[in-house]
Amino acid sequence: GKIYVENERARVTRTLAAIYEKEDNLEKAAKVLQELQVETFGSMEKKEKVEFILEQMRLCFETKDYIRTSIISKKISTKYFESEETEQLKLRYYRQMIDLNLHHKEYLAVSKNFFEIYSSKSVKEDDKKWKEALKRVVLYLILSEYDNEQSDMLARLKSDTNLTKLPYYQNVLMCFDTAELLNWSILKKVYSQHLKSEPGEPASPLDTEDNWEVLQTRVVEHNIRVLAKYYTRISLKTLRRSPQPRPQGSGEDAMRASCEGYCHS
Repeated sequence: GKIYVENERARVTRTLAAIYEKEDNLEKAAKVLQELQVETFGSMEKKEKVEFILEQMRLCFETKDYIRTSIISKKISTKYFESEETEQLKLRYYRQMIDLNLHHKEYLAVSKNFFEIYSSKSVKEDDKKWKEALKRVVLYLILSEYDNEQSDMLARLKSDTNLTKLPYYQNVLMCFDTAELLNWSILKKVYSQHLKSEPGEPASPLDTEDNWEVLQTRVVEHNIRVLAKYYTRISLKTLRRSPQPRPQGSGEDAMRASCEGYCHS
């Protein structure tokens, strides 16, 4: 009969990849690990397969091979993480996915992945951890482009009772759930200090001015959607008098809103 040593080969290859990594040869480490398709190994336990694939993802990401990282990530079924015994691997997987999503600026995906972390038992049992995670769920959600998926998640998230313990985050979330015009100057003045990271916390997306500009765009889009509910026709002159953060860009913003289907020009 045949002797199958695929598991042993995989473990030795992983050790070899670790040696290359210690020698600062990340590309070689990633390459040797990618040569093995462990998802096809019938005799390998699921836990070991997932650990191996996560390591492949990590090395590909660190070598800036983002396309391959995305392809490899699809080899893991998130149903595997439904068991509490897999929670540490679940947290590791979603943190790696967040890094990948942030590279592509996929803010809704980032928000959803932080929600998976927030929903984990070990995180929910630690006040500091669940607050950090829930804050980022809210911030990346309001930075996301509006669509049905984003709207559904906002509707689901606003009913979370833990938000009452984070009043500034609850309030800014509700700003985007009301059919009222938002004044950018007031919103930024009220929330600019409270939505940034606190000492000892991981970085907040609103620690950077670039993401404040993204939020500014989301406020414009929100206001155009609100106006679309009350007006069948509106001139650019009237639109520029609304509390837009950048009235000079109202025409472009309205055109984009029309292209995305939530108003017509």
